[in-house]
Amino acid sequence: MDKYVVKVVHVFSNVIEVDAASEEEARHNALQLIESSDQEFKNYYESTLPPENWAVLLKSDFDNIKAQVEEELKSQSANEEKSNIIEP
Repeated sequence: MDKYVVKVVHVFSNVIEVDAASEEEARHNALQLIESSDQEFKNYYESTLPPENWAVLLKSDFDNIKAQVEEELKSQSANEEKSNIIEP
């Protein structure tokens, strides 16, 4: 069983970590978590996209992408020159 992250798309979206054997099972498990009465999700509304359209990534791939984005942001902020000139 692998760890997946599922981007559940509502009016707002949530990223939910679930254990599953496949992407389809990950979507199903995320939907089960949302529908269960013991789980609360911030800004939950009825889904605007059906579960088969929810994005699914392996947790390890998600963590790699997140680390790459953080590194790019750090390098961009380090390369930006401080300027007092206001541009329109």
